[in-house]
Amino acid sequence: MLLGRVTSYINNWLPMKEKRLYQLIEKLIDASIPLWNETLSPLAAEDFVRERRIAYDEVKYDPDPRYWSKSRYPQQGHDEDDEDYYVRDEQWIRDPASRLPRTRG
Repeated sequence: MLLGRVTSYINNWLPMKEKRLYQLIEKLIDASIPLWNETLSPLAAEDFVRERRIAYDEVKYDPDPRYWSKSRYPQQGHDEDDEDYYVRDEQWIRDPASRLPRTRG
């Protein structure tokens, strides 16, 4: 007996036309439920304690560069093409600006 059932429309997959695909997805969900239960059930227990795999005291994040004044952004070089500068500027914004925590032990 299947526990996982697709009861709503999946974008661009008509249930009648893609019946086998819907059945496959239901089987995948059904196969996943025991592992989800195994993984998530301990979280419901009152005495559950999550142990940290990596011990650390704090994490510090640099401010989000999207909210900085333009003077703090990388500046365009005098011989740098506008498109090259734009690509470099966007890459600078997307790069994570976090510092890794210092670990103990």
